[in-house]
Amino acid sequence: GSVGQPRDRDNRASYAYIEDNHVYFVRLEYDFKTAAEKIFAEPELDDFEGERLADGR
Repeated sequence: GSVGQPRDRDNRASYAYIEDNHVYFVRLEYDFKTAAEKIFAEPELDDFEGERLADGR
């Protein structure tokens, strides 16, 4: 799965699981704004890393 830094313009967390020979893909809302604020508060991190969480790119 992928949490944070998605590349498909969908900012929800995602994961997949297999059950009975079927693959299931799940998307969940998460508090990306708080995650972005933590990135913005770190001077050694580029603000772009936080902005991409909202954009899903």
